[in-house]
Amino acid sequence: MLLTEVVPMPDHDQRFKTLIKEFFPDFLRLFFPEYADHLELECVHWELTELLPHPPDGSRHHLDLVAKLKIRQDPDAKPILDASGVKAKELFAVIHLEIESSQSKTSIMERLPTYYIHLRNRTKLPVLPIIIFLNRGGEVDGEGHGTMEHRDTLFGLEIQVMRFLYVALKGLKALEYMEKDNLLAVALTALMNIPEESIAWVGAEALRKISQAPLQTHERFLLGECVRADLPMGPEHRAEYDKLLATETFVGVKAMNKTIYEEGIEE
Repeated sequence: MLLTEVVPMPDHDQRFKTLIKEFFPDFLRLFFPEYADHLELECVHWELTELLPHPPDGSRHHLDLVAKLKIRQDPDAKPILDASGVKAKELFAVIHLEIESSQSKTSIMERLPTYYIHLRNRTKLPVLPIIIFLNRGGEVDGEGHGTMEHRDTLFGLEIQVMRFLYVALKGLKALEYMEKDNLLAVALTALMNIPEESIAWVGAEALRKISQAPLQTHERFLLGECVRADLPMGPEHRAEYDKLLATETFVGVKAMNKTIYEEGIEE
């Protein structure tokens, strides 16, 4: 995983972007394994996120995350040719992630095609767009993650169709993802659909798994901060949560809460 500087991050969007950058291979394997299999996830190069469609005095656009990865070539498959028709020694792809925290998806749908065109022109590489909806559920497209389309039409004629990948966290069942070995999945349960009676347990169990995992300090901090910051815990859940932490099962969670916060601030 890539080393990310750990600092206090009051801004939710920035904190979430840092988490996804640090656990990017885990994110792709968790939600889009069929695409992850085509990429060499061991080395991720994070590109500049600023777009200047009309330099030097035009408007500036700031994307959330832009990653460049090498495409994995199967030696037994048909050779991949580059733009000039020659067998390519190395091929790369760009993954563009937008994190949408708004309840409305209209604005990101309007911006995404423009982002794609300018990013494709700038990099001269294939671009795979992904939207992460933080506050929308399965009503986005009937599922918690998959493929969506944005269509421009005029007089019934489809002029442009854009397809992209998406994850709608509120459309995913937290209790199912808590059972996965992927620690990013465990941390993201705080943003998923949690039964009201399970909110306190989800928070305690997620932090228990994170506290017992073989992680570096900054990794534990980022995962734990996601759970603590995003779990929808009210006063009634807090009381139940405190009771859980007092039991032997969760004995290490309270100590971890203090330790990883202090160490994260120091780093």
